[in-house]
Amino acid sequence: MNWAVKRCVRCLSTVARNEPFRNLSSFEQEAIRVIDNRDLTASSPVNHIFLTCEHASKEYFPLTSSLKYAIQKKRIDTLSREFRLYDPGAEECTLELSKAMKCISCICAISKAVVDVDGSLLSQKLYLQLRRTGYLMGIYNSHERAGLHYGLYHGVVREVMSWIHPKYHISVHTKALKGDMELVYKEQSVRSHRVVEVLKEGGVSAGCLISHEFNTGINRLIELAGDWQRPVKSFRVNVNEKLAKSKSRRQDLVAVLSTAFNQILTP
Repeated sequence: MNWAVKRCVRCLSTVARNEPFRNLSSFEQEAIRVIDNRDLTASSPVNHIFLTCEHASKEYFPLTSSLKYAIQKKRIDTLSREFRLYDPGAEECTLELSKAMKCISCICAISKAVVDVDGSLLSQKLYLQLRRTGYLMGIYNSHERAGLHYGLYHGVVREVMSWIHPKYHISVHTKALKGDMELVYKEQSVRSHRVVEVLKEGGVSAGCLISHEFNTGINRLIELAGDWQRPVKSFRVNVNEKLAKSKSRRQDLVAVLSTAFNQILTP
């Protein structure tokens, strides 16, 4: 059985696979990293939760032989002034939370100034950003290349979902906040309020927020990609970026956050 057929069989499976996720190709690694922290020696590895971090990286396209034009520093500076390159501390929060919860995490490997994988390809704003990025970077057809990376990221995320068949998805971000963090979701539920209660009991200043971001962001796309027999409930965690950049405070938050999610988000 060739590789393509094996991949299709895996995607059609409705049972979580307690095996390490496949190695990504070098081209896929330009767009995404998959870190599998599941304890596969356990009788029931954590397959019901997975994490994503869409704004982890501040990297641009790698300069390979296929790209004949070097990125000029002047154009990078212009790009960084027009767009926020990444969420400071978001990658560290995701990796530490994934390790504490012993689950899979998907990390975007390219700056959101190049392409925001947290948006919808139907968004005119995203299309205009890709065109502007291509002009500033001086790379022929770079907006098509950025679009390809968008497709690679979402394709691998969907394959991870087909591999573990999760029940919950958590997207990790950082932003300027008054409190320690906020939990964002599409609609009110007893489960989400209980998570915030456990966080507050652990000394974390946390709030709840119902947002329309779910209509176009990664959370909505994840919910649409879920198995109709087992729909995926998606959450967005916004961590205070000053807290996220402090290693000791970040570790304290991750400890309380992993306890809350493991306690409330059961298989």
